Amino acid sequence: MARLTRTLLHAACFGLVLQASPIRAQSEAEDDWKQNLRDQLSQENNCELSYMTDVRQFTFFDGVVANGRAHCLDKRQFDFTWAGQKMKFDIERCGTAVC
Repeated sequence: MARLTRTLLHAACFGLVLQASPIRAQSEAEDDWKQNLRDQLSQENNCELSYMTDVRQFTFFDGVVANGRAHCLDKRQFDFTWAGQKMKFDIERCGTAVC
C-alpha cells in the first residue's frame, strides 16, 4: 500500500488531477479488477475470496486504481493494491497483530 500512496503523492506534487469517469465505464472496470483479484488470490494464495473491506477505488490517468483488504473463506486476510489494467495486484498477507 505504501507504493500506491507514494504514487499518489508524486502525482499531487506535479499538479495532476484525479478525474471522474463515466459510471458505466467505471462499473465495467470495477468488475474486471475484482475478477482479476479473485483469480490471483486463488492461484497464488489458494484463497477463495469471500468479501472485501476498506476498498478504495478511483480513476487515475483513465485507469482504475484500487486497494483494500480481501477476506478468504478460510478467514485469512490479504491487503491488496492495484494500479492499472496490465499490472498484477500487490498482495500481502495480514497478520493478526497487523490487521
